[in-house]
Amino acid sequence: PQPLAAAFGTWTMESIMPDTIEAWGELGARFDVLGSTPIASLLPHCRRILHSSIFYAHVIDYDDMIYLPLLLGLRFFRNDWVLIDEAQDTNAVRRELAARMLRPDGRLVAVGDPHQAIYGFTGADGRSLDAIREKFPACTLHLSVSWRCPRAVVDVARTYVGHIRPAATAPAGETATETYREMLASVAPGTAVLCRFNAPLVDLCFRLIREGKPAKIE
Repeated sequence: PQPLAAAFGTWTMESIMPDTIEAWGELGARFDVLGSTPIASLLPHCRRILHSSIFYAHVIDYDDMIYLPLLLGLRFFRNDWVLIDEAQDTNAVRRELAARMLRPDGRLVAVGDPHQAIYGFTGADGRSLDAIREKFPACTLHLSVSWRCPRAVVDVARTYVGHIRPAATAPAGETATETYREMLASVAPGTAVLCRFNAPLVDLCFRLIREGKPAKIE
């Protein structure tokens, strides 16, 4: 704890996110955790919890792994090239890590899709790609052709993301709308069921096994 305490006294995260009531308030509003409580009354507790987490150094969690190297000003291996995949899910700390890994004359490639941003709970937001463009500064190369999906699937996707288009070699494919009960009846070995959440897949997997249909969750 002592080295961490000393480091926190001499180094601050101000370069990433200002330690102001406005910045804390914006975070609280974004994640809807304030309710009717004014941020001014919560701020001392937020800061105390952050400090306690930093000084609790005999247990290192994933957040510590990406936060403490910056907090302690550790030395990074510098690279000619740095690639960020799923860049829409980066937050300020992860973007700063990428910057520290890059040589001054190096090049960063960030690949992402703002329509697929799902890591808001880690501090990512819909502006992650914009923030990368501003920080590095970067030019944009659009990847609007789907090489994965048949034309019928792309047609459905276009109702949500208008700029996507199928590859010239994409098969026609087909889509159908079914109720959950109809889907259960049509599932057979070799069928893949995708879901945005894990919990419904667990229920479905056990239900199929009870019906004598082999199933597993990847």
